[in-house]
Amino acid sequence: MAGDTRHFKTPDGRAVTAGPTTPWTWQLAEMFKLEKGQIRRIEAILERAPYGMDSGWSTWEEAMSDRARDVTGVK
Repeated sequence: MAGDTRHFKTPDGRAVTAGPTTPWTWQLAEMFKLEKGQIRRIEAILERAPYGMDSGWSTWEEAMSDRARDVTGVK
């Protein structure tokens, strides 16, 4: 649970599980104010949400993954 990246070995070989004991997901909303083609102001709301909560533009598999992804659609 909460992704494979939580499980690792320390330099001395001990197996460790790090991170939150209860999985959760960040939900993030941002607004940018532009003036004359320049970013003038940024407002952001960062909220903790139930683990795997779908963003609305992710697949279920993406929502359950701990991999970073670009959702801007820019290639």
